[in-house]
Order: sequence, then C-alpha cells, then structure tokens
Amino acid sequence: MTLTKEQKMAYTEVCTVLNHMDKTDVDKIPSDILTYYKDNADKSYNFQLDENKPFNQQNLSYVAKVVLAIFFRDYWATPEQRNKIIQKEKYDLQKQEDENNKKYNPDLLFSNSNSNNNFEDSTSNNIANLNSDNNEQPQANEQSQALAIIEKEKWYNKIFNSIKRFFKRNSK
Repeated sequence: MTLTKEQKMAYTEVCTVLNHMDKTDVDKIPSDILTYYKDNADKSYNFQLDENKPFNQQNLSYVAKVVLAIFFRDYWATPEQRNKIIQKEKYDLQKQEDENNKKYNPDLLFSNSNSNNNFEDSTSNNIANLNSDNNEQPQANEQSQALAIIEKEKWYNKIFNSIKRFFKRNSK
C-alpha cells in the first residue's frame, strides 16, 4: 500500500507530538505501531510544535488529529471515556446513515415527489417569464406538457409484419 504525501506528513506530525509527550503515555502504544509511523514518516518534512500554544491551536493536519484521537481512544482513555467516545462515534455514524438514506432513498428517488413538482413548476414559471420578456401574454389555459411515449416496433415484429404484407400482396 503506497502512502500519499499528505499521510507521510501527518505521520511526521504524529511522531513529533509523541516525542513531546510523557514516555509513560507513549509506552502504552504497541511498539510495532510506533515503528510503522516512524518508518513511514516524511523525513524531509520538518514539523515544529509551538509549546506556547495549547494542543487544539497547533497547526496539525486532519489526518494527524485523527491518528492521535484513535491513540487516545484505544490507549490513553479510561474505560468510561472510551465508552463515551464509542457511543458518540456510533451515534454520528447512524446519523450520517439516516441522512444518506433520506437523501438517496431508492423508493423515493424516482417517484413523483415534491422535487419533481418543483421542477415542473419552475419550468412553467421560466416559460412564463420568457413569454413576458417577449411582450407576449401567457395563456390562461396553460396545460402541463409531458413527453409523449413512443413505442418502437420490435425488430422481430417488423420482420414478421413485412412477411405478412408480402404474402397479402401476392395473394390478391
């Protein structure tokens, strides 16, 4: 798996933050995870922490913040904090899924819902505005115009009908 430049820079930021933390907290993280982040960190990226600023005001990337949040949840949090974080994550995930289900519900996606009616209303309003721009009066009896359904004759029916016509002509 190849890492992006952004991920490598974030790993450098994570390593820098871990270097400024107490050794007892860093030791709670498994050594194979620490070596993974150290090995995959961007060596050319020089990230400096401003020790005069609080943690939430540091210039950390989103990926670095996520990695540190996962470290906190998995290794540094008390069981009570861990349960609260997990419950919050479940709630946020469920909320996002509900929003996506409302937005992309396949049952409502192709139905004649308000969004379709709004489109037709806005289209007829636009047509009326165009007519008024041309100094023409919009007709009072405007009918909603729908596309006509044209049924094409299937290829095998075409062949069958042409054969029937051929024999009808010859039989006369």
